[in-house]
Amino acid sequence: MLLRRVIEHVRTQNWFAVWLDFVIVVVGVFLGIQIGNWNEERVFNDQEEMLLLDLRSEIEESASRAGSYWRSYLGQVSEAGARSIAFINSDEPCSDDCWERIIDFFHASQFISLELDRTVLDEMQRLGLPRDRDVETVVSAYYLQGRGIAQNLNERPDYRKLVRELIPHDMMEELWRGCHDVNGGIEVLTRSCTPTSDDATLRAVVDEIRTNVRIKQTLNHWTSMTNTIRPYLDDLAEVGHAAISAIDAALNR
Repeated sequence: MLLRRVIEHVRTQNWFAVWLDFVIVVVGVFLGIQIGNWNEERVFNDQEEMLLLDLRSEIEESASRAGSYWRSYLGQVSEAGARSIAFINSDEPCSDDCWERIIDFFHASQFISLELDRTVLDEMQRLGLPRDRDVETVVSAYYLQGRGIAQNLNERPDYRKLVRELIPHDMMEELWRGCHDVNGGIEVLTRSCTPTSDDATLRAVVDEIRTNVRIKQTLNHWTSMTNTIRPYLDDLAEVGHAAISAIDAALNR
């Protein structure tokens, strides 16, 4: 329709009308492109907003774990290790508490991965997000600090293998069944398991563990590591909360 009109104007040499038709075409194309860009930008903004909300949830969950579950769990491991070290250094035999000593040796051997879930962050970085520099700075600091903490515990301790090799199968079964549980991905250490072995057998196992030089050495190292890392989990949780605040501010803007 427009092309037919332009041809007609050229034929009649109505140059003003030709010029006007040309302007209409250019403006129409320009507006079409702009509207497309605006729609694209709006979709991208909506996508970033949804990803920021998902990132907020991701950080909130891991920061909560760091400040409560991870710290508490490592606290139990560290305290069991400290009691075990004190018992080994005392050179006193266990009497009616041999099973308690075995529980401590077992709990002190527990390992937990402190890797932060970064599924949403990786997706955002793939898209060049977040665009807000304040958010990008504090979120990067959070995940960088988390990676540093996790790298200190990225391998299961030597103590874990050494001590578990000395605990008989039936005792290990009882320890796993009654003094350890996993519920919804959360590991729980308790002291409610009961031994099926007699006192003499329990005492023999404890003596074998306590006289193993490598066990003492590796237990010292592992207990020191878990005890040292715990305060850094509080710091990580604080940085996580700062990241959440930055995300909230960006969403409000």
